Amino acid sequence: MTQTAREKREQLIFLAVVAVLGLAAIIGGIGYGLELEERVGPGLMPFAAGILMLLTVAVQAVARLRTPVHAPEVLSEGPDEPAHPEAVAEGTGAPRTDARLVATIFLLIVLAVGATFLIGMLISVSLLVGALFLVNDRSRPAIALIATAAAGLFGWLVFATLLNVSLPTGLLGLI
Repeated sequence: MTQTAREKREQLIFLAVVAVLGLAAIIGGIGYGLELEERVGPGLMPFAAGILMLLTVAVQAVARLRTPVHAPEVLSEGPDEPAHPEAVAEGTGAPRTDARLVATIFLLIVLAVGATFLIGMLISVSLLVGALFLVNDRSRPAIALIATAAAGLFGWLVFATLLNVSLPTGLLGLI
């Protein structure tokens, strides 16, 4: 994979922003307290999330810095063809609309937050994970179903069992 200097700069700026958010989560977690009366404190999850964010940033930064930079080149001269193959939706030949994908993901998040009040947080977030997998790859609905179940099981094991944290169950009082 190669990238232009502009793409590399944009990616590194994004990684810097995520790193600042990760540091803020770590500092906030420490401020809330990692331990409370010999139990898990309210700051442990933000602290852990901040650590994971910084690890992810580090891995991505190394990958981006090692990726060679090339000058942008026009791959086609016809008015009907896009300049870059990445700008074409997979298998359709139609231009990919990133704005539509971003809007879809944002709408799914808003729906998940709204659904939390009705069906509860655990089910809502699990369905959100499955929907995001489905949006990412529509040809694999079984994977989306497995991701939904895995997210629900993980959330239940971590929050309800391990941490003994009661999650919002919504108006229906589910899980």
